Amino acid sequence: MGDDLRGASLRLTAQFTALLLIILAIVGTLVYLIVSTSVTESNQRALVAATRLDSPQDAPSGTYLSLVDTRTGGQLISSDDLPEGLLDTAAIQSVAAGGEDVQEQRSVDGRDYLLLTTSATGDRSHDRFVQVALDLHESSEELGRLATALIAGGLVAAMLAFATAYLMARRAISPWPRRSPCSAASSPTPATNSAHH
Repeated sequence: MGDDLRGASLRLTAQFTALLLIILAIVGTLVYLIVSTSVTESNQRALVAATRLDSPQDAPSGTYLSLVDTRTGGQLISSDDLPEGLLDTAAIQSVAAGGEDVQEQRSVDGRDYLLLTTSATGDRSHDRFVQVALDLHESSEELGRLATALIAGGLVAAMLAFATAYLMARRAISPWPRRSPCSAASSPTPATNSAHH
């Protein structure tokens, strides 16, 4: 009887825990996708905003700007700390020749960068060509921390759910204690008063 009870408790617990894990996986995936989309949109806005900067020295940390200004002789000017090998001269030449904007992702020395090469630079459009490179290291770390937190939280929740569900399942299917025939309650018989004549 004890083995049957334990087996039934474990089956109920496993089913409940599996259902909880599925729900947590769905919620965690949705949260990750929402944050990932928000990070991607934020990076895109940062790229576009950087194309309107007047000088590579004005670029914020983690953003590298290279530009060719036709009003100043068409000389290529880049950020002083531009990582070696990051500049895509072919993309700049393509856009300068009238081609479409080029957006790409490149990896240099183990770090990923998002690049945008364009001639659409606000009120200076088509008289200068800009290439913006955005370091994705911080964004990747943020998403990595989020994924780790979601996984760790899901595992802790699953363990707590397993322990709680097992205790509740055992209590729910435990047989009620049977009353012994010898322990039947006996009602006290009222005392009868004998009439003495």
